[in-house]
Amino acid sequence: MSNVVSLDDYRPSTNDEESVILESHFHNVLKKMKVGGVTPNAVSQLLESHETTAQSYVQHLFKRFDSGDWGNVCEEDYENNQRSVSDGSMVMGVYPLHPKYPNGTKIWLIMDHGHETATVLMPEDY
Repeated sequence: MSNVVSLDDYRPSTNDEESVILESHFHNVLKKMKVGGVTPNAVSQLLESHETTAQSYVQHLFKRFDSGDWGNVCEEDYENNQRSVSDGSMVMGVYPLHPKYPNGTKIWLIMDHGHETATVLMPEDY
């Protein structure tokens, strides 16, 4: 994940507040967490599938993640995530790239070991 770019670099050029992330930190199930970035591949696919609403969709994913909704993970990953909330291990969420296509391409949100930063990426970026 050495090719990580800042989420702020990819804000859409619009004044629509719903399409822009206004917070630099999100409260996850443990504490404040910084957005580590969005991989260039994820940015490209988000912008292609969402156009000007990409940022609001990423914010929506962070809110789901924040609430303990890990998305479409298998039972084993769900149980690992639940344990990771307590022990500080990596936590992973798997969500549809676009909510209209829940069985289509997935996007990942990974909170690092230590629960300090999170990165948005495509599975092939891992």
